[in-house]
Amino acid sequence: MASFCGKFELVSSENFEELCKVLGVPEELAKAGVAAKTSQEISMDGDDITVKLINDVRTTANTFRLGEEFDETTPDGRLVKSIVALDGDKMVQVQRAGDIEVVITREMVGDGLRITIKSGAVVCVRVYKSI
Repeated sequence: MASFCGKFELVSSENFEELCKVLGVPEELAKAGVAAKTSQEISMDGDDITVKLINDVRTTANTFRLGEEFDETTPDGRLVKSIVALDGDKMVQVQRAGDIEVVITREMVGDGLRITIKSGAVVCVRVYKSI
C-alpha cells in the first residue's frame, strides 16, 4: 500500500467530460474540472489512508481504511458510499449512490499513477506523474 503514497500531477485525461455527463455533473462544473490544474496526494497514517484531490475549483480529502465502507463527498458534491480494497497491485474503490455505481482503479505505472474510472459503459482514464 505504501507504494501508492506520494504527490501526483495530472498529465492526461480521456473521456472525463463523458464521465461527468453520466454522473449528472453540471456542464459548467465539468468544463471547470477539465480546465483545472489537478493533483492528487495519497498518504497513510497507520491503517488510515487519505486521498486528497487538489485543483483550481476545490480541494477534497477523504480518509478511510481498506475494506471499511465510508461516506464520501465527491469533488462535484455528490454524497456516496465508498469502499476501497487492494486487488493485487491495484487499489479499487467502489462508490454507490442510488442506482449509480462508479469503480475507480488506481495503479502505479512507472513513476506515475494511472486512475481508471468506470460508470456504466463510460471509461475515463487519468494519468498523473509523480512530483
